[in-house]
Amino acid sequence: MGQLSQICHNLQSLTIDIESEVSNGLKELISSQKNLKNLKLSAYEDDCADIIPDLAKHSNTLTKLQLDWDSNLSLSFVSLFLNLQEIELSFNGMQFEEFKELQYATFPKLQNFKNS
Repeated sequence: MGQLSQICHNLQSLTIDIESEVSNGLKELISSQKNLKNLKLSAYEDDCADIIPDLAKHSNTLTKLQLDWDSNLSLSFVSLFLNLQEIELSFNGMQFEEFKELQYATFPKLQNFKNS
């Protein structure tokens, strides 16, 4: 995946399924993007914490976020994406308490929110 990050810098959409440890190649691919607008992230392991700083680099360009979340990690990183226009959240087994982390987050450009 390291070679991919050297030639792909202009992806606008990215779908990531994390079922085990996040590779350095995947982190490089995410970091190298210059105009990432749509992200679909499925996280089934707590190991996905390693990817959060790389995702945060796209806080200004990301406009659509889909999360399929089955992790004990905090959702507070979602509040970094102030330009989100669409958010779709799916929680597998997550309790309402974990969702409350986003209750004070502000998304001034949000047009669509879906919770399933």
